[in-house]
Amino acid sequence: MDKEIIVIIGGPGSGKTTLINGLTDKGYTCYPEISREVTLEARKQGIEQLFLEKPLLFSELLLEGRKKQFINATKEAADIVFLDRGIPDVLAYMH
Repeated sequence: MDKEIIVIIGGPGSGKTTLINGLTDKGYTCYPEISREVTLEARKQGIEQLFLEKPLLFSELLLEGRKKQFINATKEAADIVFLDRGIPDVLAYMH
């Protein structure tokens, strides 16, 4: 059986993370929104609002993180993997 990687996309506050959390609760393999991790790491380094202070760096880190998530998703044992946002989101925001 082929693996399906499903990317959940949508505008801010549209319920992506709520959906991912619900799928996780039902036992599906899901990857969280990477921007939270990027933001927390930046704060540890003294950058409070990476998105506002260094938007290009923020986007580059998101892109790298989402590429890693996709690669990791392809290696999962599960037949279906859900991602909270994906590479197209980064490209759209950078445009």
